[in-house]
Amino acid sequence: MIETGKGDPGRLEHITIMLKNEKTLYDSDKQYLKNNFGIVVIEKKKLEKQSTKSEKTINLEEKTKGVMPKNWKPKNENIELEKISKKLKKEKEKENIQNENSKEIDIEKTKLNELIIQRKNNEEKLTQERKLLEEKIKDERSIIQKQAEITEKVNLQKMELIQVQNERNSILKNIELQKGDITKELAIQKNQLIQAQKEQSKVELQVNEEKRNLSKMVQEQKSRLVEQKRKRIYQKWYKNKNLD
Repeated sequence: MIETGKGDPGRLEHITIMLKNEKTLYDSDKQYLKNNFGIVVIEKKKLEKQSTKSEKTINLEEKTKGVMPKNWKPKNENIELEKISKKLKKEKEKENIQNENSKEIDIEKTKLNELIIQRKNNEEKLTQERKLLEEKIKDERSIIQKQAEITEKVNLQKMELIQVQNERNSILKNIELQKGDITKELAIQKNQLIQAQKEQSKVELQVNEEKRNLSKMVQEQKSRLVEQKRKRIYQKWYKNKNLD
């Protein structure tokens, strides 16, 4: 049973030691073997010893009864009986001591069993705590991984934002430069327009002056032509008159 791992190893070891040393088993150990494994322990040797001792005492009593008077016992037999009784007392004392020791062993064994059970419970608790810690560590690692991914995305977005801001700043600088160039160009064009307007006004004045001059010249020419026509008519009239 010890080799197969059945039952309590400490208790079974104690029972094997008691059997090897031909010591009396406790009733609790007998009941343990009977209840758990169906094993019934019968201590034959002690029964045989007790029966042989009782037979010897009976034979001695019968011999004394048949030969000697009542209440008479030989000295040698009395001495042997005293020795046997002393040995029995010593054996009983030893047995009591062994019983006490075995009781102490049982107590220690129960303590050991309790410690073993407590150790097993502690091991189970430790395994459960270890599993919980491993699960928590896995959860924390997954959370850290997700946070790292989020921070990486945020950093990429920050880089993109910085790049966009730089591009916007460069575009604004270019716009400002172009704006300056456009304002300069507009100022130049404005000045050119003002100059052109001035020149146009001068030209218009000149044109108007020339128009006026031309109108005068036309009027003068017309007046001359009218005068000439009148003169011609008068001359023709005067000539015709003189002819008449």
